[in-house]
Amino acid sequence: MTQPLNDPTSPTAADLRAEIRDESLARAADILDALSLFWRGRRPEIWYAAWNDVWAGVTPDGSPAETTPAPGLDALEVERAFAKCFYGVGEATIPLAQSCWETPEGTYGGRAALACTELYQRFGLKTDGDDHLPDDHAAVMLAFAAKLLRWGEWEKLARFLRHGLLTWWPKVTEALRRTPEGAVLLPVAVATERAVRAAQLWTEDAEPGKPGRSEEIPTD
Repeated sequence: MTQPLNDPTSPTAADLRAEIRDESLARAADILDALSLFWRGRRPEIWYAAWNDVWAGVTPDGSPAETTPAPGLDALEVERAFAKCFYGVGEATIPLAQSCWETPEGTYGGRAALACTELYQRFGLKTDGDDHLPDDHAAVMLAFAAKLLRWGEWEKLARFLRHGLLTWWPKVTEALRRTPEGAVLLPVAVATERAVRAAQLWTEDAEPGKPGRSEEIPTD
C-alpha cells in the first residue's frame, strides 16, 4: 500500500537530508581514519582493498568526487618508498610531524607536539600505541580530526586543521613530488590533503549553535 503524503510517520525532505548528511559525515571520518592507518605504517591487505573507496571519497578542492579509477598501489613498492622517504634510508628524510616543519633544525617534540598532547588530554585521550609516534604526527592528527568530525566539534576541528595539518601537509605533498621515490606515495598524500580540506568544509557548513561533544564532558 502506498503511504499517504500527509502520513506523519513518513520521512520528510529534512529527515532525508539529515540522513544523507550523517552518512556523508561518517564516510568522511572513516576516510580520515583509513589515511591515518596508512601514514602510521599499518597497511594490511584490507587497507589496499579499501583504497579505491578512499580515493573515490575525496573531493578535489570541493568539486564533485572524481570518477577516475584510483592510482594503483603496490604494497612492496609502498614499503620501499616509505623507508626511503620517511625512515632515513634515502638521501633526504621527509618529516611526518608538524614540529619538524616549524624549526630550522627539524626536530621532533616541539610546541606543536605539546599543544596536541594538551588538546587530546582535554578530550580524555592519549596516544599509547606501540609505535610511540609524537602527538603531532600526521597519523595521530588525522585520527583525532576524525573523532572531532564524528563528535560535531566544528569550531575545534576548524582551528585544529587551520593551525595544524593545513599549515604543513601541502609541504609533504610537494616534497614527495620532488623526490623520485615519492611518486609511489604521492596519490595517498594528495588524497590526504583533499580529505583534510573536505573536513574543513564540514566545519564551514556546520549547523550554527549545534553543541559538540566537549559541551557534554563534565569539568571539575
